[in-house]
Amino acid sequence: MKVKNYALFALLLCGLFAAGCFSGSSGSAGAEKLDSYLDDKVMADRVENSLHHSSKMFSDIHAASTNGVVYITGSVTTLGLRQIAAQLARKVDGVKEVHNEVSIREGR
Repeated sequence: MKVKNYALFALLLCGLFAAGCFSGSSGSAGAEKLDSYLDDKVMADRVENSLHHSSKMFSDIHAASTNGVVYITGSVTTLGLRQIAAQLARKVDGVKEVHNEVSIREGR
């Protein structure tokens, strides 16, 4: 009985291995998507860190990234701070474009 289970398990593993070997580029496409997601996450984190470390006034700003295009959201108290936030985001290595969706709120 145990031998039969091991044989079945080995056959299943061989089938999975063969399917992976013959999947062609679809296997690498999944890896590329993961790499792209991680690159976007790192880019967004770098932009947020740059903003948050430059001033407490940018603590409410968040970033997201897709293929080097960064979207910043949140709020600041003046138009000038909104513009500075976009400038700081553009200075981060790898940023191709910045979409500034930061709103201006009433001062606290």
